[in-house]
Amino acid sequence: MIEYDVRKALKELYNPKKEPSLVYAPQQVYCIIDGEGKAEDEAYELAVQSLYAISTTLQAEFGRHRLYQSFAVSPLECLWLPLETENRRTWQWSGMIAQPDWLNE
Repeated sequence: MIEYDVRKALKELYNPKKEPSLVYAPQQVYCIIDGEGKAEDEAYELAVQSLYAISTTLQAEFGRHRLYQSFAVSPLECLWLPLETENRRTWQWSGMIAQPDWLNE
């Protein structure tokens, strides 16, 4: 049984209302990989695969121990910085997956 799911804990961020609204985004713990280039590039694909591999490994390892709460792997999030809007090869990105806060302790 999954006890912690960031999408349920922070519904206002992960399941937003249809109309615009201001929300408070609390500080979160993330696994992050930074890179450059298009979303179609192999580097981005490998980064996404690595983020999910890390997150599922953490989920499995911490799930084995009764000292820790089980958790669901969060969805992929990505920030894009288009330095040149026409040339997507120069875009910088940060791919990230939120982790439970207690994982940082």
